[in-house]
Amino acid sequence: MATMRLLLFCALCSAGIHLISSLTDPNDASVLQTLKVSWKNTPPSWDKSSDPCGFPWEGVQCTGARVTSLRLSSMGLKGELSSYIEGLTELNSLDLSFNPGLDGSLPPQLGDLQKLNILILAGCSFVGPIPEELGNLEQLTFL
Repeated sequence: MATMRLLLFCALCSAGIHLISSLTDPNDASVLQTLKVSWKNTPPSWDKSSDPCGFPWEGVQCTGARVTSLRLSSMGLKGELSSYIEGLTELNSLDLSFNPGLDGSLPPQLGDLQKLNILILAGCSFVGPIPEELGNLEQLTFL
């Protein structure tokens, strides 16, 4: 019985340590959780962890604790691109291509992603004008 208590105590402590030492920047994790809620058909790995960099989410690449790339081409995503995307301030690549279920207008906040150099939206169902704020993306080399 004492061994069982010790094992349970160790398991709880290690779980607590994991929660305390989450690898993903809290702001980045919050933005990804918002995207997860606003989209349908996210990859199954997105439901297995709340730490996209520590327990990698499919299509999410990190450098250290920061999300630097979202490569979600042909995932069957449905929904709208949230304006909260602007919170991924270290994002340099965003590929949402060939997700025809992604619709609505493109949020002007995409123009706030100052490190973005790749933006791929082909094969989606976005409507309306291209936000003029995309002109603010001085690092953008591929659109």
